[in-house]
Amino acid sequence: MANSLLHEEEKSDEEIGANQNLMVKSLAIENFRCFQNSYFEDFGRVNLIGGKNNSGKTALLEALYLANSPSITSIYFLQKTRDEPVIIYPKQPALAWGNLFYNNEKSRTVKFRLGLSSKTTSEIEMVCNETPKSLDDIGQIGDDELIKVVDSETLAEVGISTIKLKSKNRDNDPTESSISYDWSKEPIHGEWPPVIKPLIYVHFIPAGFRRSTSALANEFDRALTQVSKAILIDVFRAIDDSIEDVMTLNVGVPQIHIKREEENWRPLNFLGDALNKITDIMLRIINHPKCLILIDEIENGIHWTNHEKFWTVLYKLANKFQVQIFATSHSSEMIKAFKNVAIDEKIQDAAYFEMIRSARSGEILAEKLPLEVLDYNIKINHPYRGE
Repeated sequence: MANSLLHEEEKSDEEIGANQNLMVKSLAIENFRCFQNSYFEDFGRVNLIGGKNNSGKTALLEALYLANSPSITSIYFLQKTRDEPVIIYPKQPALAWGNLFYNNEKSRTVKFRLGLSSKTTSEIEMVCNETPKSLDDIGQIGDDELIKVVDSETLAEVGISTIKLKSKNRDNDPTESSISYDWSKEPIHGEWPPVIKPLIYVHFIPAGFRRSTSALANEFDRALTQVSKAILIDVFRAIDDSIEDVMTLNVGVPQIHIKREEENWRPLNFLGDALNKITDIMLRIINHPKCLILIDEIENGIHWTNHEKFWTVLYKLANKFQVQIFATSHSSEMIKAFKNVAIDEKIQDAAYFEMIRSARSGEILAEKLPLEVLDYNIKINHPYRGE
């Protein structure tokens, strides 16, 4: 790979300080998903979270997402990534929010508390308010009547299920954002509530997600306004060294096309899920410096022989563009590759966390394993994935 990607010019302390970005250093979670009361700390620039299935890995990413980008849009996004039956929620509002709460107990208050690299904290609360409709009222509602999504001013109406997000310690930002499902005979028109400004711009890439070809092409063209084409080709070649050139073509829809040695130009989506996924992640980093990227089941679609190449590029890009990454995996090959590259490249700001459940309290914990300890555990076949 070219020096332009791997090595930045030395900068003065003043220049670095002037452009220092925020990073998440700790997160406290109460009453969210599988977390009753959990605390995680000492996050690095690039974080990998391992553990068994259903150990809370995805829920931790979701908590990071909502804590940094607290909005109703974010909640809907998470509901869709979990394949929740959102289509029935207008007809049965009481079902809409329960999966967000620990043990489905909507009477609890969800709390997130972020500790940031600026040595400040930010707190978000999420509450559910419900006003049941009487049997008489339910009997008067016809099947053809619409369920409206309305703002929190409709709390005077009966039969409302409302989710409300509240922020603390965020100067000059809206303090609340809420939305309700309501059954009503008369149409109720309300505007979408204000979005609480994200502390850090967040990207969430769910397991199995594949971005459309046109969206990737647009991101590629946008990246060309940020870095040279030579750097983008270097990034692609780090994964597949047979790639000679990359460009976008509009044949019906815009698509990224790849030219490999002794091959004609081919659309990116014909070259496998791995290259599509890696392209998506890399373009998000380049186009959104200083953002937070959350990747669920990062190993999906990437052959184990490419894992170390992938981590090498990811580490370098995260550092160059000051992006913080949280990824989950239960793949031993992916975890080993993460460890190998971090040790070989002497990367100081890489952190591995093992998700476990406390035998004493039952709370979910994320134990940070120093890379040397992780290396030793792997060599002696000691459990390191929450077993």
